[in-house]
Amino acid sequence: MSNEVDKFLFLYKNKTFDEVGICEGDILVGGYLSYCDFASHHKFTQHNLENNSIPFDSFHTKRDAEILSKNTLNPKITKKFLNQLFSAKRYKHIKIGFIENVLKSGSAVQFFAMTLFAKQYNIIVFRGTDPSITGWKEDLDLTFKKKIPSHDLSKKYLYRIAALNDKPIIIIGHSKGGHLAFYSFLSSSKKIKERVYKVYNFDGPGFSDPKFRPEDYKDKLIKIVPSSSIIGILLDYSTNYEIIKSSKKNIDAHDLITWEFSKESRYKDLKRMPALSKYSFALKITIFEWYNKYSKKDFRVLTEFIYQVAIANKQVTVLNLKLDVIKKRKIYLDKIAKYNKAKKENLKAMSRDFVKTYFYILFHIKEYDPITLKLKENNN
Repeated sequence: MSNEVDKFLFLYKNKTFDEVGICEGDILVGGYLSYCDFASHHKFTQHNLENNSIPFDSFHTKRDAEILSKNTLNPKITKKFLNQLFSAKRYKHIKIGFIENVLKSGSAVQFFAMTLFAKQYNIIVFRGTDPSITGWKEDLDLTFKKKIPSHDLSKKYLYRIAALNDKPIIIIGHSKGGHLAFYSFLSSSKKIKERVYKVYNFDGPGFSDPKFRPEDYKDKLIKIVPSSSIIGILLDYSTNYEIIKSSKKNIDAHDLITWEFSKESRYKDLKRMPALSKYSFALKITIFEWYNKYSKKDFRVLTEFIYQVAIANKQVTVLNLKLDVIKKRKIYLDKIAKYNKAKKENLKAMSRDFVKTYFYILFHIKEYDPITLKLKENNN
């Protein structure tokens, strides 16, 4: 399967950073690279990559590509991507290391960070949600918690890398990793903020805590979402993001490998779009209205129910979780039967309300203000 990242690497893999400066293509490569399974590679332990770094070209064989891509969502595509990367003169002198990998199902923590040490920058990369149910549970917790465990881990990681040398810092993250990239910066000291050159949030959700205001640092914080975004619009009621084109729609557009580059930039930068699709915009307004209608307690109950259904289905990864309502309906009915009448009715009401609200807004989308996300005054 050919994709635009392959095209970018084909065109620029033999161009040094002195010849062609760092661009969005490189940032996207870093974000995609974070999903590779470095912590399972024997070189992780052999070279103590939790506290050390090695040249990226230490990973260069087809066997390396096979190991690193094995536990990704698209092993075949990732393997092809890595084989391109391994032969790239552009990344030959980059070092990779200080890999931190935390997965705790009991406390719902899924965190991964690594750093790419380039000539000019320290490039911190936070991984998004991995295929584990634990990772998705931590994501769901964002709906009713101002702070999740990965927040503190991301902040500590930024401080740790900042202490290694005096180079400017770039922070990258996709999905939850983009959320953590913004969080680590926004919660850091003034001194650290001055060190940070740019922060890239690729389709990551926003913040339920109003004290975090990415719009106050527009010169440094760059959020990018596909036009049919689903994840990046969650808990983000602003318009402080750049919209790009994906070759896919809806949840499939969340995958970095589907993002398209612009011909005008000679395939160095992502292709911009004028607006969200009407379906994505309707979803954004729906979430805004729906989220503000219910309490934190309501969302805690809802997310716990979703999590318990997954556990009852004996799944530990999203890759294996199939919500087959017909064949496995007894699992869901048994789970909801354990809730008292009030909780059951509230769960059902929340679900019905979401669907009803979405379709109403979708059919009246032109009546809503894109800034306030509310009905325009002349429609009230």
